[in-house]
Amino acid sequence: MEQIMNQNWDLASLYPDETMSNKLLELRAELDMTIETLSENLKQLNRSSGIIKLSKLVKFIQRTQYVQNGSEEFDDLLICIYAQNTNNTEVIGLLDHSAVIKSKLQSIQLELNLTLANLSEDLWAELLRLSEVDPIAFYLLECRQKGKEQLPLEMERLISSLSINGIKGLEQHYEQMLTKIRIPLKMDGEIKEVSIGQALNEAIYAKNRLVRQDAALAIKHICEKNADLFASVLNRIAGFRLTIYEQRGWDNLLKELCLQNRIMDETLQTMLTSINKHKELIKSYIQRKIELGQIKNPSWFDLESPHFTVAVKVPYQDAVTLIIEQFETFSDSLGKFAEEAFEADWIETENRPSKAEGGFCASFPLSKQSRIF
Repeated sequence: MEQIMNQNWDLASLYPDETMSNKLLELRAELDMTIETLSENLKQLNRSSGIIKLSKLVKFIQRTQYVQNGSEEFDDLLICIYAQNTNNTEVIGLLDHSAVIKSKLQSIQLELNLTLANLSEDLWAELLRLSEVDPIAFYLLECRQKGKEQLPLEMERLISSLSINGIKGLEQHYEQMLTKIRIPLKMDGEIKEVSIGQALNEAIYAKNRLVRQDAALAIKHICEKNADLFASVLNRIAGFRLTIYEQRGWDNLLKELCLQNRIMDETLQTMLTSINKHKELIKSYIQRKIELGQIKNPSWFDLESPHFTVAVKVPYQDAVTLIIEQFETFSDSLGKFAEEAFEADWIETENRPSKAEGGFCASFPLSKQSRIF
């Protein structure tokens, strides 16, 4: 591959000028307006006398799915903007607005779930026979099942509304606190204040164990200074969730996790049982790694560190080529897709202080693209 790969993603091709993009603000306005219209349409649909007209219901569902895609695109773009530069305070207000949009959309979804749950078996079967419904039949089945299990509509709506300044607000606050943390590390012969993400990168992947250890101790020291604050926020997040579970009568703490990931609790337990059954494999690997490294007192920062080193650092361009080639050995189309993602600047990999920690994949369903952080 002759093209020089960029280590920064391109968001401007999606929405020029990002947070102040007219295109983005137009999307926000469209979402606000359409959600209000959808809410009124659903009320009229449920107030109509006699049997619900399936044609109107299908059109409503299709419009709702479009708005759901728009909401995801709006929210993921804002997350990308903030993640690439946590000093961008302008985006915080838009993230708050996005939380309101998601809450209103959730309220509509709750009522739609109930509407589907209340359909007679004959009408439900007729709905599923419609050709335009076939691609989303699985989604509708989920909605119908959720409608049968959810609390009374007004209670669910209240939970969704309170979540904006409750659990969702607390989660956003936690992320902001984490991104503002600075860890003092000795780099290039001087002490530098780095982000938690950069510090973790040093603690986990640095070749020199002393470097990893110093980074781990620095992280521990800073986190201990903020321990009470972080514990308070995390306890409130957990408490909010547990209170909702109690209201819904859920005694399985993993129920929401299983629902979100579309797996049964039995499946999860089977996976954990299999892991426990074969855990000696990973234990033997870790033990061998410790022996080769001649580490007397191993710690968490030794588990993923590279044991064997190379004389030359692999340039980013070579790494990109290697990834594409390996993808192609599995699938030509996957290799081609990876190549396009690199060439179109969908991937953000630069190591710099202003970035958020961690990594994620962002979806832009309206634009038919994604981004990787």
